[in-house]
This record gives sequence, structure tokens and C-alpha cells, in this order.
Amino acid sequence: MRKRKLDGNTRFHDQNTIIIKKRERITNMGKILAGKTSDIPPGKMLLVESEGKTILVANENGNYFAMDDTCTHQGANLSEGTLEGSTVTCPWHGSTWDCKTGKLIAFASQLKDLASYKVIVESDSVFVET
Repeated sequence: MRKRKLDGNTRFHDQNTIIIKKRERITNMGKILAGKTSDIPPGKMLLVESEGKTILVANENGNYFAMDDTCTHQGANLSEGTLEGSTVTCPWHGSTWDCKTGKLIAFASQLKDLASYKVIVESDSVFVET
């Protein structure tokens, strides 16, 4: 995974995921600024970390969705997995999740569903409501 600095934020990225560790991105309305629309191109995911929460933001054909980033099986970061359509696949053991709802699609055993969050696009900024 490559690392670079941009606008004072640390960015880590590989071919599937863009991770941005942002400083103080909470607004007074319970919204987290995830980034610009250009930070999350179609078919890609972005990890947002704020106040101890890790949230995956996905772009499925221009539609943005957000859910918890931590797999409830053994704690993998789902944003390090793959996104095909609206299906996120865990990089460790292959569980699949619907990024629109946070619900488990398939795994060998039943896992707890993940929280999903409302995403708001204002101009070219992507916000997650927490």
C-alpha cells in the first residue's frame, strides 16, 4: 500500500481502496466529511476514521453508501476487500456484505449485520451522517 501526504491528510491507497485519515472532520450536525466525489470514483471504497469509528464509504455507479468497516467475524477492515456492484467482500475470510444496507449476504455462519449510514452529497463533497 502506498502512502502520500495531501492537504495535511495522510492518504494510503492501493488499487481497491483509498484510505484517508482526516483531522477534525466532524461538523455540528453529526456529519462526517468523507471527502470529495473525486476521492471515491465508481467501483471504489474509502475508509473514514473519526472519533473512534471506522466507516466504509462506497461508490456504486455514482451512488454513495456507507456502513461500518469492521467485519463482525474476526475484525478485518472491509475497505481492504473488494467491491463488486453493491457487494463488499471481506479480505480475510470472504464474507460478503451489502454496502447499501450493511446486511450480511453470505458466510459459512451467521454474523451480526453492520450499521449503515445515510450519505449526503453536497456540491462535490461527500458526507456521512452519524
